Amino acid sequence: MGRGRLFVLWLIVGLSFLLVASTVSAQEAAKPRYGGVLRIIAPSGPQVLSYVPLMGPGDHSAVFPAAERLVDATRERQTTSGVEPVLCEKVIEDVKNLRITWHIRKGIKFHDGTELDAEVARWNIQQILDAKALPYAKYLKSIKVTDKYTMVMELNEYSNQLVPSWGWWPIITSKAAWDKASGGDLEKGKDWARTNIVGTGPFMLKEFKRDSHIVWVKNPNYWRKGRPYLDAIEVRYIPDSATAATMMLAKQADIWMGAPPKDQIALMEKGLRRQSAWPALGMSIWINTAHPKSKWQDKRLREAIEYALDKETIAKTLGFGLFKALKSLPPPGEWGYDP
Repeated sequence: MGRGRLFVLWLIVGLSFLLVASTVSAQEAAKPRYGGVLRIIAPSGPQVLSYVPLMGPGDHSAVFPAAERLVDATRERQTTSGVEPVLCEKVIEDVKNLRITWHIRKGIKFHDGTELDAEVARWNIQQILDAKALPYAKYLKSIKVTDKYTMVMELNEYSNQLVPSWGWWPIITSKAAWDKASGGDLEKGKDWARTNIVGTGPFMLKEFKRDSHIVWVKNPNYWRKGRPYLDAIEVRYIPDSATAATMMLAKQADIWMGAPPKDQIALMEKGLRRQSAWPALGMSIWINTAHPKSKWQDKRLREAIEYALDKETIAKTLGFGLFKALKSLPPPGEWGYDP
């Protein structure tokens, strides 16, 4: 089936999870508290931990404890570029001269003790480029390292999507760890990366068993002083919602990620708390309006589908009152949203 023939029901879902009711006072909660293990339930786990060209959205979110990026998203997503430096001290976009300069933050080390510098950052981007998986690759003319902590990208063309796409999407991992594991064999490296990650994040991988669990432990040498607060994070993969609900009620877990709406409501009625992050689009396939031969070029067809779908009822039925219908491609709070 051609891409132009595919469409999805446009629903917006809040990224939500259930929390075990807390007995900590508001005054105590306001103070940083060190130690403890956070126990999480998730319906499924990652398939690839650190080879970016093979990683899907679920893989990226699963390795957040260990993986960091050159830039990260900010809360001020409507009034700024939407990203801020993380592993970079700063990013300079020279639109006139078609150049992006990345100044790598000094003193950051990977979990294996090796240092992050501009060459390692370049290698990470080049690995994705070699696999023909880098977004907006046609805009990139060359990548070069001008000094130990400076990486320069020369462009064929500019887009305001380049820094978010090249700086936020790829996780930055240890080249030394990859080289040691792969021995120069790409396929061997891919196999290793399915179950291993050596990043710069606040937590290090201790144990991963596919479809069972993953355990992260505190990185004692994390570059952000005073963090992390937790000693460890344990995630168990439990696809059966009845089992997960029972564990939450028994306080055998602290958080249930991706709980079905019906279970969320049932547990909320028993005193558990629901927390939602900013809304985001789920993985979806959109109608193809870019292809010149696509039937979706016809605005009348797009309008007919829009008017035919009772999105409010669909959201209410599937979400049990927790979902909201999407009225435009960008949800409220995101770039491009027009109320």
